[in-house]
Amino acid sequence: MKDDNKDQRGGKRKLRYFLIPIVFVAFVFFAQVIFFIYALSESCQYTNADAVVVFGGGAGRIEKGYELISNGYSKHLIISPAKPVSLVKYDNKYGWKKNFKHIYETKARTTFENAIYIKRLIEKHHFTSVLLVTSTWHMPRSYLLLKTQLFFSGIQIYRVGSDCSSNLRPSWWATPQIRKFVYDEFIQLWGSVGEYFIYLLNGKLPEKNLKEMAVFKR
Repeated sequence: MKDDNKDQRGGKRKLRYFLIPIVFVAFVFFAQVIFFIYALSESCQYTNADAVVVFGGGAGRIEKGYELISNGYSKHLIISPAKPVSLVKYDNKYGWKKNFKHIYETKARTTFENAIYIKRLIEKHHFTSVLLVTSTWHMPRSYLLLKTQLFFSGIQIYRVGSDCSSNLRPSWWATPQIRKFVYDEFIQLWGSVGEYFIYLLNGKLPEKNLKEMAVFKR
């Protein structure tokens, strides 16, 4: 009888050890799903801010950044990354306004590095609010990474997807291609989390371009 009780307790203990990681993974998964839905559904937050921050990776993102500047939402534009020669081309293509200032960021190689370098510039210039611009499907990962860097700072991050307009909200579920982009971002977020832990362990960004590894690609 005692042996039977021991076996029962041992079986329950094994079951508990088996269920705990499953419950944890399920919790993380559903938390990520909820966050993605939130970030995707609130990605057209037009408002004035100290700076427009563009996470590079597509012409539409850069065009949207210039559009916000042209419409008077801010007087500072940061495109991460963009060299001065590229900014001259963008000025000529999208229209240069004398009432705004470029702030240079030329080093970022991944979305995580976008967040790192943008954080440093925000702190350097004492900004208290920014308009974050990127593709709508790229917004959850970009927003989470930048928000993590600025946690407890009180700095407001407003989100404007590159396919937003002032009177139209994009439907991120509308086409199979967009849904695939969102799915890819869902997976690639964990690559960015890996970058973050490497950064915490080493205290610096790696010399090797991690975008060469598929898991870290934008």
